[in-house]
Amino acid sequence: MNGTSKDKHKIFASHLGPIESLDGELSKHRQNLIFARNGVGKSFLSRAFRCLDDFGQGKDLKDAPDDIISEESLDGKGAFTFSEGTMVIGKVELDRGSKTYIVDIPDTIFHVFSDDFIQKELRERKFDLDGDIEHQITVSSKEIDLSDAKQARDTAETDKNDAIESLKGKFDTAKNDDLVGRAKISRNLTEYKDLNFDKLLENVNEKPSPPAESMQELRQNLSKLAAIPEDPKLPQEVVDINPQQIDFDALEDALRKVTSPSAVADDIKLRIETNPDFFKAGTALIETEGEENCPFCAQDITSPEANELIQIYLTYFAAEEEKHRDKIRGLKTALNGIETNLSNIKSAAITQLQTYEKFSQDIPSLKDSSLEDVNDSIAAVRNTVEDVVSALDEKMNNLAAPQHLSMDDLRRAVDTLNAKIQTNSSQYGKLVIALSQLDTERRDLQRKVCETFETEFVIAHWGEFENIKSLEAKLTEKSEAWTELKNSAPSQQARDRIAETFEKLIKHFFPKKYVFDRTNFSLKRGKAEMKRGVHRTLSDGEKTVIAFCYFIASLHLKVQSDTDYDKLFFVFDDPVTSMSYDFIFSIAQVLRYFTISSTGDVELFSNPSENERPKLLVLTHSTYLFNILVGNKAIENGASFCLQKNDETHEMARFKKYLAPFQHQIRDIVKVANGECEPNHTTANSVRSVLEAIGRFCRPDQDNFFRFLADESNIKIRSTLIHNQSHGTFYEESPDPEDLKQACKDTVSVIEEFAYGQLHIIGAT
Repeated sequence: MNGTSKDKHKIFASHLGPIESLDGELSKHRQNLIFARNGVGKSFLSRAFRCLDDFGQGKDLKDAPDDIISEESLDGKGAFTFSEGTMVIGKVELDRGSKTYIVDIPDTIFHVFSDDFIQKELRERKFDLDGDIEHQITVSSKEIDLSDAKQARDTAETDKNDAIESLKGKFDTAKNDDLVGRAKISRNLTEYKDLNFDKLLENVNEKPSPPAESMQELRQNLSKLAAIPEDPKLPQEVVDINPQQIDFDALEDALRKVTSPSAVADDIKLRIETNPDFFKAGTALIETEGEENCPFCAQDITSPEANELIQIYLTYFAAEEEKHRDKIRGLKTALNGIETNLSNIKSAAITQLQTYEKFSQDIPSLKDSSLEDVNDSIAAVRNTVEDVVSALDEKMNNLAAPQHLSMDDLRRAVDTLNAKIQTNSSQYGKLVIALSQLDTERRDLQRKVCETFETEFVIAHWGEFENIKSLEAKLTEKSEAWTELKNSAPSQQARDRIAETFEKLIKHFFPKKYVFDRTNFSLKRGKAEMKRGVHRTLSDGEKTVIAFCYFIASLHLKVQSDTDYDKLFFVFDDPVTSMSYDFIFSIAQVLRYFTISSTGDVELFSNPSENERPKLLVLTHSTYLFNILVGNKAIENGASFCLQKNDETHEMARFKKYLAPFQHQIRDIVKVANGECEPNHTTANSVRSVLEAIGRFCRPDQDNFFRFLADESNIKIRSTLIHNQSHGTFYEESPDPEDLKQACKDTVSVIEEFAYGQLHIIGAT
């Protein structure tokens, strides 16, 4: 719940730093936001609030007049008043001449986060948190009666334990009767020993599905295993057909080869070339007798020479025929051997199949498997062999007629049969191994019996399991209620409250990365100590976050009793220095959601209807933080303002939408370029910011926008003028005012070329 005050908050200041006069009005909301650009005076307002904070803690403010009062104050006096309507909440009057101060804080406790807080509370201590805290907080709440809550918790615990013990007894009895008694499971079996009711109760969250095999079926399987003889007689494995028994190439050659007189004549001619007497005899006849016909055809075959040659021819032909037929007979003999093999294979395969079916059905790991049927493959080989034999017979009767029968069918038939034989041999080998390792099969089945027992027990007693789960939930509910009541009385020790709040914040910002050790009141990186020290381990942004967390946690040091929590007023002066965007967003979320109860409990994301958000004022020059706070409703509509100078005075201007700071920067740049005002320490930073924004959004394709301006538009911006000169950064040489004016003129030229609409928005066209 955000809440509102009766009247608007107001800030009055005179002669505080650059603020000569301010009479500003904020909203009625409990949370307000003030944006200010560098050099306007935001930090001096923060220091004035810090004076109220320090004074409330009893600290001396002797240095405050010199730190806060404007050098331009003629009488050396300055004042600050924060009020709600006509009621003053805090007031400071300072006198630099007399080194005196007057502070009035009627009924408010100021808690101010600023760089001064970080410096004094953390940096000077090298971020070694001060755990030496003796401060105590008076608890005014009534003593809480826990007896009824404790009794309810104890009753729920008893009911749960009784239900567990009852079901556990049933589990142990069934375990002994079903497993040891009926299934003959050994008590030494590891899976039997692991059957534990407490473990089962912890792991069962829903009713399981029935097992694939019941306990009864598994016990029957155990009985079958027990009936298998220890050393059963097993047939030999089936021997496949050796492909080398069949000379496929020789078969094809024998069928294709042609043995005839003409074919033999070709061979004879070759022989004649080595015996030319035959040709000499024919040539002599032609020369002496003058025959016109071929002497090889006309000569008398009874002549000794011709008769001798013809006998040679006939003898050779008869020899070739015999060799061809002999080859065919040998191939047929080999094929007949294959037929014998097929008969043996068929017989052995039948015996193998019968043996497998006899034993495999009693072995759990094999009962769903089978051997392949080889009969079709045997028939295929036999038929193919018969075809080849028939072809050989035909060839034997007619050697001169070629047979073009391919052996591919025979090859495939033999390969298919052999593949099935080998597959069956592999599966049959598993049976042989299983029969030789029946103890392993028996133990595996016993393990499955134990697993199935547990599943069936849960199914049979599911109603009792559900009852136990219900009783456990009831016990948890009663225990949490009792614990909540017991812990609702807050600790009187401020140290404990600081530790609890700080730990919550650390977990929110650095989950698991950094851990707060309550005992030693120190930060750790995970579980390890930071050997280099926190100040040399954390980044600047992380240090700021740690400081922010510790600042909120240290609110417990400001209260004397739990009735003081509602008196707290928080002031956050730029809590996002050196932070990345994700940290800035997390800071904004905390500022939006954190609440403080009437007993001092700090919650980061509590129900806003339970506790009220604290009263707070955020001062910042971070546009990121401003936009996030406004955009995420951490600050209500109408509660965001801008501190700005108007001639000789300062004023609070209300913002109704997101802040676009570069538009204000453009306005100042235009004024300097037109000679309407002199450049100041913020001018160079404005030039840099505007040019970077235009380069990023108008020419994102250029990695170096400044070089692009010089090359393409002939606009050169001196590098010394685009450094960030905010936050008091030290430079050996300050830019010359004339150079700053020229930089502003050049910047206006860039705006006219790339973002002319921005000049129109601020009314500079």
